[in-house]
This record gives sequence, C-alpha cells and structure tokens, in this order.
Amino acid sequence: MRAQYELASALYESGDPKGAAAHFAIVAATMPESADARYSLGSVYTRINRVDEALTELHAAIALEPRHFRANLLLGRILTLRGDKASAIPHLQTAVSVDSSSVEAKQFLADAMKR
Repeated sequence: MRAQYELASALYESGDPKGAAAHFAIVAATMPESADARYSLGSVYTRINRVDEALTELHAAIALEPRHFRANLLLGRILTLRGDKASAIPHLQTAVSVDSSSVEAKQFLADAMKR
C-alpha cells in the first residue's frame, strides 16, 4: 500500500488530482483504519469538487483519530465555507489545540467565529 500512497501523492504533486483520488481510494479501502489515508482521500476529493465524499472521509479520519490536525482543519474550513459555523468551530478549536502555533488554524477559527 505504501507504493499506492506514494503514487497517489506523486500524481497529486504533478497536477493529476483525479488520478491521485483513484489511488488514494485504493489505499483508504485497503486500510480503512488509517486516519491519514482517509484524510488524504478527503483532501483530494475536496480539490476535485467531490465535497460530500470529502466530508465522509474527513469525518471517518476524525472518528479514527479525534485530534487529527489536518482533518479537523480541513473539515472546519469546509463547514465554515458552507455556512455551518456551529459545526465548524469545534473542529477548528481542536486544530488550534493540537497545533497552537498554526497561524492558518487560528485564522480559520477567527473567520468561523466572525461569520
């Protein structure tokens, strides 16, 4: 699975997010207990406008690892942009508590609280 993950990452880096999504989906299906695999798939789904599927993957990542920084950050940002600040704020607060030095997490939290 490591090779699939690395291939997916390389495809994403080279500008093929749809190809990356296909390979991240294989990794996530084979390793459904991996929060990082579920986050990676959710992140790529977000980039290719498959947001509902991204939300499913991000929720799965957080269910596996409640303090997963990147999954909480991205989920909180998506929810904020969708106008659901009540659901977004706890995820962004978790991201800030995991990495209190993250300017991005603090900015996203401030944005959600302003809305």
